[in-house]
Amino acid sequence: MTTSTVSSRGNGARMWSLPRRPASVPEARHLVEDFLLTWKCPDDAVDAALLIATELLTNAVQHAEGTGITFDVSLANGGLMLRVIDGGNRSHGNVTNASTSDPAALEEGGRGLSIVTALAANWGSINTTRGHEVWARLAS
Repeated sequence: MTTSTVSSRGNGARMWSLPRRPASVPEARHLVEDFLLTWKCPDDAVDAALLIATELLTNAVQHAEGTGITFDVSLANGGLMLRVIDGGNRSHGNVTNASTSDPAALEEGGRGLSIVTALAANWGSINTTRGHEVWARLAS
């Protein structure tokens, strides 16, 4: 099991610090699921949040710099916010939804942000003093 550090950012928020390695992705999914079920979030919101978390964390593990990832989940203003912050300093170009007529859409990887686009009310990325942050918001 991956070692993580958790901190509370209020009753409806949690932040985890995880090592940047593949085993952190399923651990984070489990942590997010426990948190959302504790807050009695609807099953469809939990499912969407878990898919988004998987995509954002997988991207950080595969493409980030540094040894750690910070993952943040908060419930506020009628929605759910997910954030991944890594040690990198990069930005993503425009994201378009993959279509099944596109041969690349049949590849195993490369569709993560298209999945986020389909499930989130909105999402984005910014460079901060802490590193590269990618966030996604699900409306309730």
